[in-house]
Amino acid sequence: MSMLDLTRNKLESFGALVPKLNDITKKVVEAVPYPTVNERMKATIAVSHIMLFASQFRRNIELWDATSVPINSIAFIICDSGAGKDSSHRAARRCFSAGYEMLRKEIDAKARKAAILRAQEAGEELSEEYEIYRKYMDPLPPVETSVTTGPGLIKLINDMDCHELGANNLYSGEFGDELSYNQDMMENIKILSELYDLGVKEVTYTKGQEFRSKAIEGQAMSALLIGSPTYILYDEPTKRKFQIAFMSKLARRSWFCYAPDRIPEKDFSRESDPLQAMIQEKEQIETLAKQARFMMEESIRTITKYQMARSQSHIHVSKEVFQLFEVYKRYNSELADSLPGSESTSALIRRHLQWKAIKLAGAFALMDMSEIIELGHYIEAIQFCELLNHDMEIFEHDLNKSYYERFADYMSTLVTVGGKASMSIHDIKKHGFLTNVNKQKLQEMVSLCAGYDQNGVYTLVGEGTAIQYEPIIRTDVVGISFKSIDISALNKAVGSGDENAIRVAKHDLSLGTAYGYDVADTTFPELGGLLLGDFVYSPFKFRNGARGKDNIMGGTKWLVLDVDDSTLSASEVHFMLSDLNHHVALSSDPTNDYKFRVLIELDSVVELSPIVWKHFCKLVSDDLAIKADPLPQSQIFFSYSNRPVLSNLSGEPLAVRDYVMYALEKITSKEEVQKKITPAVKKALLEDPTTTFRYAFEASNGAGSRNIIRAMYHLKDLDGNLGDALQLFHDIVDYWEVPFNPNRQQLMIDQIERMF
Repeated sequence: MSMLDLTRNKLESFGALVPKLNDITKKVVEAVPYPTVNERMKATIAVSHIMLFASQFRRNIELWDATSVPINSIAFIICDSGAGKDSSHRAARRCFSAGYEMLRKEIDAKARKAAILRAQEAGEELSEEYEIYRKYMDPLPPVETSVTTGPGLIKLINDMDCHELGANNLYSGEFGDELSYNQDMMENIKILSELYDLGVKEVTYTKGQEFRSKAIEGQAMSALLIGSPTYILYDEPTKRKFQIAFMSKLARRSWFCYAPDRIPEKDFSRESDPLQAMIQEKEQIETLAKQARFMMEESIRTITKYQMARSQSHIHVSKEVFQLFEVYKRYNSELADSLPGSESTSALIRRHLQWKAIKLAGAFALMDMSEIIELGHYIEAIQFCELLNHDMEIFEHDLNKSYYERFADYMSTLVTVGGKASMSIHDIKKHGFLTNVNKQKLQEMVSLCAGYDQNGVYTLVGEGTAIQYEPIIRTDVVGISFKSIDISALNKAVGSGDENAIRVAKHDLSLGTAYGYDVADTTFPELGGLLLGDFVYSPFKFRNGARGKDNIMGGTKWLVLDVDDSTLSASEVHFMLSDLNHHVALSSDPTNDYKFRVLIELDSVVELSPIVWKHFCKLVSDDLAIKADPLPQSQIFFSYSNRPVLSNLSGEPLAVRDYVMYALEKITSKEEVQKKITPAVKKALLEDPTTTFRYAFEASNGAGSRNIIRAMYHLKDLDGNLGDALQLFHDIVDYWEVPFNPNRQQLMIDQIERMF
């Protein structure tokens, strides 16, 4: 058995490798009430504050070799820009408010006492008067500071070192911005990395006395740095700084949490009173957070009182912890060596987890008011380490993505709900996605992004000077405009067979279809019920119930293809679309099985300009091998009672993303003049059927019928004859792993013969 297996088995026997939060961490997490904050992020903030609070008592850990190790923490979090980082930080800190108040009073009292003694030694009269002794007082620095100059940060630590209690914390909620624009951030990171292990930094001796610093010995200095991916991942200059500053200096010393995904707010729209439900839930969450803080308050006071009485004394490590430390150290080393990127930052972090765990175990021991770090404390610390096990690995993957992948990821962060985002050539170059930019390279970027991101639509806009991104919004809700109608006159005319009477009846029917529509949300299956009645309808919503191209509101989740003269019957098209959710309904003549309407469910809402809409409809109908003319968005359709409706609701909605992008590309690129295909080219195409009709040979399961029909239309365009068609049909069916059953095969041959 390998050393990796041996050490893993030992750790697993303690349950140490199971990601888990201990009781004190859970309590702090419960006090961070925001549902849009990632749970790992909450846990990282909680541990950061537990360790910061524990560091206030200056009780360093004395290791088995007599090394004195301060209890301190550096936590780094990358999260969505709207993730509530500042509010989460404040909520966690409030859990320890009672303890910080006691500490501040104790530090102040001791500082005043020391100042009075100095005033007496200086021979001051009335040495106990504040106005007299205040000039002898050591400054009372704040526990928390923002990014400052390097000398300023050292001065802060030196000032805190004048007191027996207290430790500092550097907080930044906009780390990416600071790194990009604040030149002091790099120096702060350097100081943090130097102080982390043992809290030691040599004296800086300068010519000017006012700039000299005192040496730092065993002093805890913590940091909580939170930023969004905006600069760190998507701005090339900041990304390079981050790789230099963080990856090389802080990575192995930090708790690293990567939670870039946005957690959406809860949707209350289906509640009977949505706003009241939203407010009630907010109040409940806040109440639970207050209760969590209240439950901690007394224990925090007890811990503070106990630890203040023992400030600056060491806590020790049990023999069992020393042994488990060595096991965990070897496990981390063996595991890092086995990783595909053994020299990666994630491997570097893995090699040093035992060190961070011992510091965290020390904080847990202090919160337990234990003078010794026991085995349970170290196991709990390891369990937290394992909670963040894969964060750096995932982050490195995103950090090292190709330029177009990072561009696509970045564009998705710029979009508000229901909106779009665009980036100009100037900004593309500024962020470092491309250096030399022209229209051809932008078009290439669009294609690459589309291949990488299947949930967005990318197009060139502004005459090829910018790229626009629009996310695909998937929903089960479909919109409709509809109106009940009386078709008795039309039915009578159709029954008479008088073509003129039918035209007059249709004209009279259309006169009442301009106004009076109901607009509603429904589901695609429920549309089948509408088709069984006498209605006029549209897949688009009409503003104020009035039909017109200027009254179209938003997009549509379903498409109507109007088939007037088909070589395929309604039932044949129904079978051909067996992999898609659809309804097929006959039109005004119930005896004409070759005139019908096909309603197809789309996988997302499609909102396009009128001209792009026509391209979209044409592309879909051609791809589905349904001959239908593209109609305007304001087009209305009629449903008739006593007509059969053929429905399939066990398939999938039609994936529209590629159709939308092709349609947009047709209007953004210059229309190419269609060259007539020469007989020689046609002959060459027919002689290579597996390439020419590849879409039919490689058709997915359920899409075979319609791709055969599509191939037949294509064959006709190449001047193929019936013999060619039948041969092609048999070649395609023989190529498939699962061919048609004999009955279906004969029906398909009948359809082909009708086409030719």
